[in-house]
Amino acid sequence: MLEKASPERVAELNKLEELVIAGADDITNAAAECGDLKFSAGIGSDAIVFANWSIAFGSNALSQNASNSHCIKRLQDPFTVLHNANMLLDGLGWKPLSSEWDYRKTWRRVEQELFSEEVAYLESIGR
Repeated sequence: MLEKASPERVAELNKLEELVIAGADDITNAAAECGDLKFSAGIGSDAIVFANWSIAFGSNALSQNASNSHCIKRLQDPFTVLHNANMLLDGLGWKPLSSEWDYRKTWRRVEQELFSEEVAYLESIGR
């Protein structure tokens, strides 16, 4: 898609991406500072943010573009992306683990309180 975007649009996208990554780095570093997450050799904020982004991007891309795949069709849970993130972050020992906190409830709350307009729009176009 980037090939079809104007240079100005690509520059704006890059700026926004940097803001999101900086925020994710801040959250990851704050978790390490308060003891909810422990970095290990070679795995710091940069690796964790990239892994989480990769999982979310890949999960969304596959669910949208491989809908004929048996692997995708059999998924009944609308929280697949959340589960994938939980597997990564639980594997890193990031507290609270998904077995200790209701992240579905948190996900719903974020949708309702922060992204209600976006969710309504997506529902209106059938996504």
